[in-house]
Amino acid sequence: MPEKEWGRQGPPREAPRPLAPIEAVTPEGFKLPSAAEEQGTQSTYEAATRCPRCQIPGEVVSKVPSGRPGTQIHNVFCRNEACVWYNTSWIVQVNPDGSVPPPTKHKRGDIDKLFPKLAGPPEEEQRVIRSIERQVEREQQPGFEVRNPRG
Repeated sequence: MPEKEWGRQGPPREAPRPLAPIEAVTPEGFKLPSAAEEQGTQSTYEAATRCPRCQIPGEVVSKVPSGRPGTQIHNVFCRNEACVWYNTSWIVQVNPDGSVPPPTKHKRGDIDKLFPKLAGPPEEEQRVIRSIERQVEREQQPGFEVRNPRG
């Protein structure tokens, strides 16, 4: 009966608990370095492909050429089920020489906002918001198709 109550997905998942730091010890009793300690000895690429939340190496699922010759964009997923970023992706840029540029922080205060406030009257802003809300409502209706205005 529980299958009918919850459907095919099963019971709702609990929120993942944060991972406690694990101290690994060799059979001889030597302490192995943690992921954070190990990052100092890793290449920049290895550090960039670690999950930003749990620091466990992610899974590279695609390597796509960038607009610059020789540069690639790697799409990486966290596969740690206990992490809050489980199945969340991030991208890593790899330059032609194999270097990885430092990550860009997209937070207020660090840099200008990526989507600056509209430079028009408040009525224009409200018109754009209403238009987006109407589009979202239409997209959620059965049979709605998003048409390409250029093709």
